Amino acid sequence: MNAALSLSLCMIVRDEEACLGRCLNSVAELAPEIIVVDTGSNDRSVDIAKEFGAKVWQFDWTGDFAQARNVSLAHAVGDWVLWLDADEELAPEAGRAIAALIATTDADGIKVTVRSHNPPGETTLYDDGTITRLFRRRAGVRFEGAIHEQVGPSIVRLGGRIDSAPEIVILHHGYATSVAQGQDRARRNLRTLEAAVQKHPDDAYLRFHLGATCQAAGDATRAEAELLRAIESNRGELSQTLSALAYCKLAQLALARRDDAAATDRARLALALDGHNAVALQVLGVALAQCGDLKGAKTAFVALIQEPRVTGEVRAFAERLVKAL
Repeated sequence: MNAALSLSLCMIVRDEEACLGRCLNSVAELAPEIIVVDTGSNDRSVDIAKEFGAKVWQFDWTGDFAQARNVSLAHAVGDWVLWLDADEELAPEAGRAIAALIATTDADGIKVTVRSHNPPGETTLYDDGTITRLFRRRAGVRFEGAIHEQVGPSIVRLGGRIDSAPEIVILHHGYATSVAQGQDRARRNLRTLEAAVQKHPDDAYLRFHLGATCQAAGDATRAEAELLRAIESNRGELSQTLSALAYCKLAQLALARRDDAAATDRARLALALDGHNAVALQVLGVALAQCGDLKGAKTAFVALIQEPRVTGEVRAFAERLVKAL
């Protein structure tokens, strides 16, 4: 089988002229079919897509990401589908790895690494997450969720198998903006998330994202309530990574209000699930130091220094504290 000829890239875009070319250039030798659904661009997004040979369809935005993505899926003809956002690109070796994998695997979906670059002032240079971005095109496989949409649940319901290929990396640049821009994005997403949670109040995955969005928007009280409810209602919707992230965010919120005991407990819960969570290590070190446990704080900061994703500023801060302690 010629793997390259069996792959369709599916995207939805709107006013993405600043980054769309970079995204499409990263898949130019991998995906002979590019499907772009434009939801109302007023810039050169459509022209750029066509320059790369994309098939472009117009779709009036309804506020539902899954609905728009399913329109793109309906127009695809490849045996496999890769979905990307315009502010993403494949890492240099990812295309070759994808071509090799889909030529040999009997899985129905593939979880890959999405590496999100962080804005200035964060603890880490980037954060890694896993999500099903590559899957066989077959009847019944559809995107679900008005926001933070997923295709994996429909694959599983159909009896399909999802494997992991963490070596395949998608670089996400959309979060590498200012704090103010991140807050604006969070406020825009908030209404959609609230509507989704109202329809599915027991969905821990949606509750988690609502809590994280409230935190990004600056509403600490509501963020804590939603994150706690996500953990309490979790019936398998949250992966171990997301559960760790929920505890980490709760630790940050506790530290911000100077509840060092709660921050310590929550950071430790996060680290029990993800021992390399740099933010949890940082929160733990600060909270322990403020509680007077200088030995414990030093241990946390030493571990933080060893994490490769930590920014230079945070590493220098931790090194100074280790010397002082």
